[in-house]
This record gives sequence, structure tokens and C-alpha cells, in this order.
Amino acid sequence: MYKLKESLLMPNGNTIVHLEYSEGRNSSFDTIELIGDQTNKSDKEVIELCKQVIRDRLNPENAIKRLQEELIEAKHQIEEETQKAKDEMTKQVEGAKLEMQMIIGELTESLMGGMQ
Repeated sequence: MYKLKESLLMPNGNTIVHLEYSEGRNSSFDTIELIGDQTNKSDKEVIELCKQVIRDRLNPENAIKRLQEELIEAKHQIEEETQKAKDEMTKQVEGAKLEMQMIIGELTESLMGGMQ
């Protein structure tokens, strides 16, 4: 059973976690660095993150697969945000075109009225 002994935020923004693992009369300790500030999470959540790090240490292929999945997800998020930004820019350009057409129409009317 894992027990969170200490969780410290480091100057680099990552979290250092000190864990105790006990099974019967045997105990062991481990220090794990987690990416980002994890100090606001519950002990249970931090322990789960630490277990994932331990699993990744034991089976690097899983870590690579997980990182690939995270990269794919990040790519999709970037594509979505990019599309939203393009859509917003298109909307703004269309609005500006309409405004320019209105101004040109007003100028044309003003000029035509002045010529009569």
C-alpha cells in the first residue's frame, strides 16, 4: 500500500513526491518527480500519478505509447483552436468587407448627390 509522505513544489514548477510503500512488515521509500504543480491534488490522485510513473519505469513501451497518445490529443486540440481562430478571423474579415461596402455606398451616394 502506498502512502504519501511529502509533496514539494520545486522552483522549476514540478512536484517532488516522497512515497512509502508497505506490504506487511516490509517497507520501501521512493522519490518521484511529477511534471507540473501537483500539490493541490488529493493524496489519492498524486499516488495514482506516481504509480503511473513507476509503471512507466518498469515498462518504457507503455510510457512511449502514453506520450504518443498525449501528443495526438494535443495536436487535435491545437487543430481545433486553430480552426476556431480561422473561423473568427473569417467572420471579422466578412464584417470588415460589409462595413467597407457600406462606406463605399455612402460615399457613392454623397458624390452622386453632389454632382446633381
